[in-house]
Amino acid sequence: MTPKTALLSCIAAVLACTALACTTAPDADSGPVLVTLPDGTILQGAGARLRAVTPQGEPAWTYALDDDAITTALGIASNSTIYIRGRETLYALSPVGYLLWKASLPGIPADASGATRAIYRPVATADSGVVVLVAANRVRAHQPDGIVRWTLVIPDEATALTSPLGAPNGDVLIGTDQGLVSISPKGKVNWNRP
Repeated sequence: MTPKTALLSCIAAVLACTALACTTAPDADSGPVLVTLPDGTILQGAGARLRAVTPQGEPAWTYALDDDAITTALGIASNSTIYIRGRETLYALSPVGYLLWKASLPGIPADASGATRAIYRPVATADSGVVVLVAANRVRAHQPDGIVRWTLVIPDEATALTSPLGAPNGDVLIGTDQGLVSISPKGKVNWNRP
């Protein structure tokens, strides 16, 4: 794939994501991430910086992570809160680049790369909170204000193979090496299917 084709594919994915009002950016492998907010603001992240640009191409703001790096795709909530997974920190930023809160996380395994790293991305929930894997078999949900809502060990010693998916009804779905798990907004297992 040529650089021009790669750029066009990335832009098409961002436009499709925005048109579908999705809650996460395309997967990233600790490299640059690109996503738009509902108001058209473009977010570009690389290394330890997230930069916002207006739809007209003017710089809007920049946020530097504390001795950290953006390690996965971003999670974008319906209220435009921006969730960033650093190496050992989950950040929540306002749509204008102010830190709302941050929470410590266990580090992503050092050998995780590509698709494995992508499962650790933060995923916004229907109420603008966030769900994130904190280990290959443990998931944690935060309220929009950063307070931990619940933590759950995935049943049957299963290992996550996908990032959490926030359903419109508030449930969270996770694909595992043993099937599919549905978790209620209160952190209880609805069902676990092979």
